[in-house]
Amino acid sequence: MLTPEFLGHPDPAIRDELVYVTLCDWILEGALRAEQLRTVLATVTDDEHLFRLLGALDDDAAVLRSFSVLIVPPLLVRHRRSGFFEPAELQGLAARLAAYIHGERDLRGYDPRLGWVHAVVHASDAIGSLLRAAELGDDDVHRLLAALRSAAASQHHVYAHGEDERLAGAITIGLGRGTLSATERNDWFTALEALVQDCARLGMPDGYARFVNVNHVLRAMYFMVEAKDGAWGVETARRIKELLSGFSKL
Repeated sequence: MLTPEFLGHPDPAIRDELVYVTLCDWILEGALRAEQLRTVLATVTDDEHLFRLLGALDDDAAVLRSFSVLIVPPLLVRHRRSGFFEPAELQGLAARLAAYIHGERDLRGYDPRLGWVHAVVHASDAIGSLLRAAELGDDDVHRLLAALRSAAASQHHVYAHGEDERLAGAITIGLGRGTLSATERNDWFTALEALVQDCARLGMPDGYARFVNVNHVLRAMYFMVEAKDGAWGVETARRIKELLSGFSKL
């Protein structure tokens, strides 16, 4: 059903508008049975799809990886409707998504020939969707939040195609999980603050890229959490404001 030649096709008209849209329709409209959906998940997250040439730069395999991870959100929508994935499958998915976003170095947003590559956006959507799953344990949530923090503080590329808002959305979902304590949320921000403090050591242009990315992600997060009900939203907005104020003096 899926081959790298189709999902990673270099022509965006074929990849985006035919292959991806058709597969999503099959998933969301119930055309595929549970076992078929398991096969799809196993395929898009295997070494020939999600991890094909991971770490390479400016290679066409980037769109294969990026559009493979973008199949995860519709699969999880189906799971939320009927609950066919086992907890162990979702926990394994958490590990693979974290490894992917840690290892991805081709951070292009839009390429004139390939169209949207958008690895960070697509990975953020997948992780945000997975963070909604009740089956995840605390270790899985911490692993995914750490991966998102690393992506938010990337020094390899200045995000310019909406990556900051999509990262912010996924992080907000994770930090908003009821199983997280106020201390755990604060620890996440403390670790992020340490990454920004390291910008001076990184120097130009890497340190500047990290500084810009973190600031943009936090600004997007501020307006997301400020609108949330409950003490965690108020406290998180306060913590973000505090960090942004401190960063402005660096």
